[in-house]
This record gives sequence, structure tokens and C-alpha cells, in this order.
Amino acid sequence: DHQHLASAAHSLLGDGQPDLAATAAALALAVQDDDESTRLVLIEALLAAQRSAEALAAAERHVEVEPASALGHEFRAVALARLGRTEEARSAAMRAVELDPAAPAAGRILAGDGV
Repeated sequence: DHQHLASAAHSLLGDGQPDLAATAAALALAVQDDDESTRLVLIEALLAAQRSAEALAAAERHVEVEPASALGHEFRAVALARLGRTEEARSAAMRAVELDPAAPAAGRILAGDGV
């Protein structure tokens, strides 16, 4: 069920298995797509697995549904930066910092320190 898959995604990500975490999160979202926490785990897992294009697509879907999600904008900024889309990454990072001034990855992107 959704909760079991979502819990597995969280655990797998914490255990350093981002590809499996992404699979579990995607399956959980296929059952129930309105779970913000699981959408964020999916994005984080895809970023950890160096699957930046997929992470960007997931982050864009997330911020479309949750436009006030600082973490969603921050993850979007990281994916964009890794894809070499610097200006878009800076814009997404600025939005993340507007929503959460303490957003660490967004701050690094804005400082030009990379991710």
C-alpha cells in the first residue's frame, strides 16, 4: 500500500540506496500522488542517484502543485545547476531563499559555490 511504499522510500534513502528509494517513492506516488513528503523523497533520491534530468522533472511537478515549497524550489535549483542551466538554477535558488532564507544548497548556488 501507499504508506508501506512511502516508508520504504524514506528508509532506503536514509540507508544510502537512492535508486531503490526512487523506485519505492515512484510506486507510492502511483498509488497516491498527493503525498508531498514522498514527492520530496523522490526528488532527493533522484538527485542522490545523479539522475538530474529526472529529478528536475519531478521537482517541476512538485512546485507546480506546491508553489510555496522552499525545498521543492531548492531541489529544482540543484537539478538545474547539475544540468548546466546556471541562470535558471539561480532563479530557482532565489525563489527557494525567498521562501526559506536558510536553504543551504540554494545559498551555495547563489554564492557560485556549486552543488
